[in-house]
Amino acid sequence: YPNVPILFNLAGACYKGLGRLKGSAKMFKMAVNLQSDYADVHKKLGLDLKQLGHIDDSIASLQNAINSNKDYIDAHYSLANIYKDNNQLDDAVKSYEKVILISPGFAQAHNNLGNAYKDLDIHNESVTSYKKAIQIAPDFAEAHYNLGVINKKLRKSDIAVKHFKKAISLKQNFVEAYNNLGRAYNALGKAKKAIECYQKVFTVK
Repeated sequence: YPNVPILFNLAGACYKGLGRLKGSAKMFKMAVNLQSDYADVHKKLGLDLKQLGHIDDSIASLQNAINSNKDYIDAHYSLANIYKDNNQLDDAVKSYEKVILISPGFAQAHNNLGNAYKDLDIHNESVTSYKKAIQIAPDFAEAHYNLGVINKKLRKSDIAVKHFKKAISLKQNFVEAYNNLGRAYNALGKAKKAIECYQKVFTVK
């Protein structure tokens, strides 16, 4: 190829479309070697490297994308998700908070921030994040479910029931929500309702 970064970017996209991640990563690397501030390609390279299992290199590529464009929300969000998946929870929190600073209405980022806080056992912040996700997107089934989980963990089973039921109303085949709704009912001494929920686990599709 001529030494034109966009051509390597396009070649990388073709390799990726064929499922040939090693080829796409090689092309994206060549593009950023020619143009070091090519933020979009740094991000694409980071995502390919993640799929290839090269986590440290993936993080470095996404950080390069952010260094090239400090408000590149997709790069910040992808980096946050990698930190979360890699159990680097403090870094995940910082990255999700940066995403939210750039885009306060990003409901999924609030939800994922809640998950990171939950894993850090910072329950109040977790609850706040889930509530914010629901405020932005009232029909966000996973956020209702997560808020149910954290309230159940805090022994607030009555509140947990409310959110598990809401999650199920939004996503009828939500097996995990039925299971946890049963547990919440059981904690409230409502054995009959708990059994009905456990039976649903085996019948929903």
